[in-house]
Amino acid sequence: MQPFQYLYPIKEFDFHRPLSVKEALQMLDQLDEPKVIAGGTDLTIALKYGLVNPKNIIDLSALNELKYIVENKDEIRIGSLTTFDEINTSELIKKKIPSLWAASHNVGTWQIRTLATIGGNLANASPAADSAPPLIVHDASVVIRSINNERIVPITAFFTGPKKTVLKPNELITEIRIPKSNAKSWWMRIGRRQANTISVVSVAVSAEIANRKFVSCKIALGSVAPTPILALKASEFLKGKEITEENITAASDLASKESSPITDIRGSAQYRRVAVKVLTQRILKKLVE
Repeated sequence: MQPFQYLYPIKEFDFHRPLSVKEALQMLDQLDEPKVIAGGTDLTIALKYGLVNPKNIIDLSALNELKYIVENKDEIRIGSLTTFDEINTSELIKKKIPSLWAASHNVGTWQIRTLATIGGNLANASPAADSAPPLIVHDASVVIRSINNERIVPITAFFTGPKKTVLKPNELITEIRIPKSNAKSWWMRIGRRQANTISVVSVAVSAEIANRKFVSCKIALGSVAPTPILALKASEFLKGKEITEENITAASDLASKESSPITDIRGSAQYRRVAVKVLTQRILKKLVE
């Protein structure tokens, strides 16, 4: 990339602003090479760098019907256009899904959190997406709609690779559904600085604890594989195990071994593996305390 390449003119495109989800889905189905913009915190950067050159951009900002956090008997539902600031200021999320609440506080700066949406964070499909590990440990599902169809995809099956998902060109994320449970959860990350940075490693853990045992446990990792992942072996290991220093250490070791990080400008593969172990230990100890 040449110096100041990001100042090069963005190629022309047609801009559309639907006033309903139905209208947006019709546009996605009919327009040539459409690209959706929600908060724009990812797409505008991609446009500036010439990474994408869509013929049509569909702005979803007027779709208030996709901006909500609601609770029913069995689950919590989050509209795809809900911002991270709205998630972070939600007492419901703080109480029932604390790992997602913790992650939402660390997405970029406050200015970014007022624009960035949870649906956009998932659709962008970065391996470092901070919302993904908390959603994974809470067994979340993604509601995907097209003009003629609706399907519900488990979050563990949503990502297919770096910047890749199961979304089809004419589909839109409309909702995230999170089943209620008795599990405690938390999220931590390591970044190159405290704020406004991409996670070098992130870890989320949920655990149901009774009689000094792990009734259930799920450990999810971000920034250490081509997609956010559930550490299956580490999660399964702790089920039914007593809460001991040895078991927590063993599970943390397993989580580290299940990661497959790369070395890049933000950190080495070896550093990331060690970080997975350290963060997993810290969260597990926090949850059992």
